Amino acid sequence: SVTRPPFSTRAISANFDELQIYERYSEVADAGMPIFSIPVHEFSFSPNFSESYHSGWPMAQTYTQLRSADLVRIGQCNGGFCRVEKRNDTTGEKTETISIRFTSSWGLTEVEILWSPIIQWILSSGINRIQRALAYTKTLASKTPKVRKLSSHKTNIRIEVDSNVTANINIFPGVKSLVHTIIYGGSTMNISTAKYPSPSSTSLKQTTKPNISFHAKRIELLLNNIASSICTFEDISLQNFLRRADENDLNEYTSKKEKSSDVNSDDLATDEDGYPSKEIFELEIGNMTAKFPPILHFGEVIDDFALMPKALAVGLNQLKGGQKKRSKKYQLMTIKCIIPFLDMSLMCHDPDAEHSTPTKQTILREEFRICFEAAELSIERNTPLEWTQSQLNALDEDDSSTYVYGPAIKGGLICLTVQHVFCTLHPLNLATPLVRIDDFAINGYLHLAGLSPVNPGIQEAEEKSFLLLCHHNSSKVICAPSTENHRQCCCYGVSLPSAGIPVKLYTDSRITCGGLDISWGPIMKSCMPRFKES
Repeated sequence: SVTRPPFSTRAISANFDELQIYERYSEVADAGMPIFSIPVHEFSFSPNFSESYHSGWPMAQTYTQLRSADLVRIGQCNGGFCRVEKRNDTTGEKTETISIRFTSSWGLTEVEILWSPIIQWILSSGINRIQRALAYTKTLASKTPKVRKLSSHKTNIRIEVDSNVTANINIFPGVKSLVHTIIYGGSTMNISTAKYPSPSSTSLKQTTKPNISFHAKRIELLLNNIASSICTFEDISLQNFLRRADENDLNEYTSKKEKSSDVNSDDLATDEDGYPSKEIFELEIGNMTAKFPPILHFGEVIDDFALMPKALAVGLNQLKGGQKKRSKKYQLMTIKCIIPFLDMSLMCHDPDAEHSTPTKQTILREEFRICFEAAELSIERNTPLEWTQSQLNALDEDDSSTYVYGPAIKGGLICLTVQHVFCTLHPLNLATPLVRIDDFAINGYLHLAGLSPVNPGIQEAEEKSFLLLCHHNSSKVICAPSTENHRQCCCYGVSLPSAGIPVKLYTDSRITCGGLDISWGPIMKSCMPRFKES
């Protein structure tokens, strides 16, 4: 007799010389159109949306003033795609491997990608509608639906860009900012996720976070159509993964508990087997250079990047149909960052240079510059929430009451070491810096936190509306960048609660340095006022 192997495998592979992906939108579709012919834009996430611009925004508003069948290109590339699925027919366990590779072909050596929270909303909305349609089709095809035994499902994804291909990624993170990211010399990204049966649910339970690794040779960031790059990164390596917490991690956590208890029954995030897990985030950059010109409104850029994850989460959570949120458990975590050389400069117009003309750009100079050599940062988050709350109350200068901080408390046990720090102010330079510090170190606890809204006397949060900058701004024909046309073209936005509670810095740490040199003289009397004005 022939024994059948317990595994079955399915595979699909595709290669393409040129692939272009477009987003299509049109006017309101007729009710009788097929489900796959209706653009996802026509389904607003907020059904009771008011057309007034001053009463809040939905996740995605239906287009009403645009030409029919307009197209916006959101991707262009060459390369190949491969998917392999391996299933254990006995246990039902499934492993899925997906590989995407971008290559050069027919002289085309660039990959173009357009991304924004809005694209992610639309993509998730489309996937949900397709899944519902497929589920409905299965119910029509079978009178008695087949009950499949739940088992683990692992997915491994690899995305690779060849070294001779340049990747261009345009990102619209918030209200005003546009980020153009250029990746040179190739890059690789690996993502692995796993879903396991849950005893309390009829569906698979996904792990807390996917494991991610990313490597790139060189990355440049350009902001808001400024010609020169703002930041340059070389030899980037990022690792973000989960592992089981070891004995030292658990001992540190339990030693700070007010009441000794079994750590497995505590409010710690666990893996699929119920053991406490620890998240590891490691970032290593060979060299980093940042130059901030005077025309860059850096505060607006920071606000947009802070808004992006909130806007993305609000839209995706609303797409889930109001599912009940699971209680969030405390995640043990280690953060490490290594940068051998970091160079940051604040630029300003050079008054001694010739004035700019239409054919000649304005000449800038480095008004303020700071350099770090051999910088290493590590943050350990192994402390119970109640211990952190107690420590913040002890550090707070207002001891009239016991406060509650949060809901988000950032930071932890920090260790920062820098071999050399140089700080210059024009006309000084690195040969004669304004300040030089050797063997600089910070060790201790550092937290960023604000007062929790549950404290008495804290004002209630108010809903604030944000009209997001849509990715259609990349097309001058479809959406002009002016405010008036922007409102008519892309009515996408979110409403978020805001209490206006400031975030404070709390630290109980020791700061040391091996050497400190300061240069000063009469020439600096004119430099300091100019620096304050800039």
